[in-house]
Amino acid sequence: MIIISPAKDFDLEDLQENNIELKFENKTLPLVDLLKNKSSAELMQILKVSDKIASQTQLYYQHFGQYTKSAIKLFNGVAFKEINNYNYQYIQENIFILDALYGIINGNDLISPYRLDFLSKKFDNINLYFYWQDAINTWINNFNPPFILNLASNEFAKLLNPEILNINIFDLEIKSNKKPSSTLLKKIRGSLVDLSIENQITNIEDYNNYNNKFIDNIKVDLLNNKLIVTLID
Repeated sequence: MIIISPAKDFDLEDLQENNIELKFENKTLPLVDLLKNKSSAELMQILKVSDKIASQTQLYYQHFGQYTKSAIKLFNGVAFKEINNYNYQYIQENIFILDALYGIINGNDLISPYRLDFLSKKFDNINLYFYWQDAINTWINNFNPPFILNLASNEFAKLLNPEILNINIFDLEIKSNKKPSSTLLKKIRGSLVDLSIENQITNIEDYNNYNNKFIDNIKVDLLNNKLIVTLID
């Protein structure tokens, strides 16, 4: 199982009138109901965004579930722009996105555009980490993958609770002569997802010695549960 973060930017072309796919309908829809009734000014406060983004977000929630697209193609952030391979079966079995509205999303799931993250201001006495953590970790345990490769940012990776999960979590460790920018880190994470899909990697040790346009070499540290990525400097 490869875990990644969502993005705030969307590719809204080719949205379809297909049924939305929710793994946690009883948790996602109550959040949608709360947020769709917020004013643009309230959304500005909750999401810490501009009036323009708040107004767009208000429309997203008012039309939630009407138009959808597969998550891996709807998200259009820096990391997702590095994903160019779309093997449906591999994505279905291996690529998952941690999320503040949906909980956990498979890359193939049909979802609607929205805006919400774990750094949003607390609203209606809801702490989103508490709201989601048990449900997400229980779901992952039931899915029972052979390992978790954590490519999510700290904001989202905090949801993974080793005390609940019965699965080895491998974290990303970057080796470079200079500190990579946040943008480069997102590109590296996206490129690792793309590499995984292209080569259909299902065993953590199979990452050893791969490289790409950003990465000189990959080594798997089984003792410390690390995916050690040496960058091209």
